[in-house]
Order: sequence, then C-alpha cells, then structure tokens
Amino acid sequence: MSTQFQGLLSVADNKRDSVWEQNFLELFPTVKINLLKETPQSGPDNFPYLLIETSEKAAEPAKDVLAWLSDKGIGLVLNPQKEFPDYIWSYGMIWNYAQTGKFITETSEMDESASDQFFVGTPSESYLPRTVRTLIKQFCSDQGIMKPKITMLSKDQRNFDLCFSIESFGSPSEKEHDGILRALAWFLPNHYSLAMVSESDFSQFIDL
Repeated sequence: MSTQFQGLLSVADNKRDSVWEQNFLELFPTVKINLLKETPQSGPDNFPYLLIETSEKAAEPAKDVLAWLSDKGIGLVLNPQKEFPDYIWSYGMIWNYAQTGKFITETSEMDESASDQFFVGTPSESYLPRTVRTLIKQFCSDQGIMKPKITMLSKDQRNFDLCFSIESFGSPSEKEHDGILRALAWFLPNHYSLAMVSESDFSQFIDL
C-alpha cells in the first residue's frame, strides 16, 4: 500500500471532504487489497457488496477486482470491519469507472437559454449498456415489475433525465416514487438524473 494512500486512510472521517474523496478515488485502482469473503454479502440496503480490506500483505490488484465487478451488479465496501467503512461503491459507480475511467463524473450546468420543450429519445449503449439494462430489469422483475419502460428527456440535449414509466411500475403513489428511484439509482452512475413520468405526458417509451 502506497504511503500516499495510507495517509488518506488515516484521515479522520469528519475531515474527509470532496478533495479527499477525489484523491482517494484516483489512487484506489492502483492499490492492492484482500477479499474478506469470497462471496458478496447483503448490505443494509439489501444490495450485494464484495467486502475488501487494505493491508501491507494485500495481494489482489484493486483494478482487477473492479473489472470483475463491472458486469456483475455487485457493489464494493472497503474495510467494513471499521466502525465506519472507508468507502462504499454502488454498482453504478463501478461500471461508470469501467466505461469512463472515473467513479464520479462531473455534470454540466443546464443551459439557461434551453427551450421549455423537451427533446425525447432513447438511451445509447454507452449511456445504458445492455448488461446494466439486464441487471435493472432483473431487479425490477424480482419486485414484481415485469415490463419496465424507459425514455430519455432533455431540454438542452446535453443534460438528460432517464425516465421510467409510472404505468409500467404499476402506477405507484407519488410518495413511493422517491424510494423507487433511490433503488434504481444504485445501478447507475451518481451523475444520472432519474424521474418517473406518465406515458400520458410522453408517448415515446421503450421496453427496458
């Protein structure tokens, strides 16, 4: 383990700001880790996580572990044996790294001159890879949602909302929307904007 990475882990939890996070995430793929358990474990959010630790005798390259996880629908927890784990990666962060080389992608500001009208389209393979679609579809199926539908909305064609059809989710009440979107967000990069919209407002939905 590099001296720089070890120094980052020694920073107190309440001192870990956005600069700390940026430095940590840049260094993490270069270090070696150990698996605490061979199989993923269910987290408090009921999603699966691979549990890993850092040590001087760690032998597994973190980059190889990330590559293995990138199409598995599994998150990652570093040093869960501590009172507070050093870091927790959702699955969306992991496949975003596999696609872009970054765990967290910066978003662009909305164009103030953007039209009030929406551009409607479908997500590209790079935006929503087939593997990720399959994993989300399986998750939905496990919740009894057999035919989820999606569309993409944008006002400036630079910033997009990935939208899920309310009707295809069984028309849940509005107070349930946030919980549904939080669960779906685990599969997606942090910068993705999600929404639930009605097919009566936008007709161009496709099957997930």
